[in-house]
Amino acid sequence: MLILLSSSKTQDITTNTISNLSAPIFKKQTQEILKTYQKYSQKKIKELMKTNDVLTKSTFENFKNFDNQTIKKAALSMYTGAVYRPFNINTFTKKDFSFAQNHIYILSGLYGLLRPLDQIKPYRLEIKFTHKIWKQPLTSHLKKDNKKIINLASKESTLALDLKLLSSQIVTPVFKEDKNGTLKSIATYAKMARGEMANWIIKNNIESIDEVKKFTITGYVFDQNLSSDSEFVFVRKRSI
Repeated sequence: MLILLSSSKTQDITTNTISNLSAPIFKKQTQEILKTYQKYSQKKIKELMKTNDVLTKSTFENFKNFDNQTIKKAALSMYTGAVYRPFNINTFTKKDFSFAQNHIYILSGLYGLLRPLDQIKPYRLEIKFTHKIWKQPLTSHLKKDNKKIINLASKESTLALDLKLLSSQIVTPVFKEDKNGTLKSIATYAKMARGEMANWIIKNNIESIDEVKKFTITGYVFDQNLSSDSEFVFVRKRSI
């Protein structure tokens, strides 16, 4: 079983504390993307990414100086978005890291597919800008893996995959809030729930898709009536 996660724009650039890091799988494609973006002017980056002046400048400088960057970290400890807040890697055992490395792929605009221990540098490049480049190699890679997939990535991230070409079962968990009988998905809560589920799968060494239905962290409960073979719906009752 594989778990798909999205990368995050927010990143931690402090010193790496994890040993035995691995190299990203798609180094050639990453270098090709870098060469393209390193040719862009600040003006073009601003027009493309719709960023403010400060962020445009830092993104431009990041691309220009990327090869000389000294900060390198495990992907799982680099990302700090809402999905990654539930992970407390300081409590991870060797078994936890090994399980995560063999079961999780992080979809990245620059690196394609990342395993948790892949060594990466800080960057800012959303997958919506590169998904056409990644669709064929990433889909082909997952086809070769031919494992059932728990899709905890965002819809934007999965643009980098042609899911209909994958023959393995793909299940997308959906997290909803129940307030007085009204069900609603709230983006921030859903992102954190995806992280909670991924962390729970790692810490409990979950290998079966059916076992995922037992997830109850932070009050979510699997709802059989709202779910299907391709979509598992988890509902949490809220009083406020």
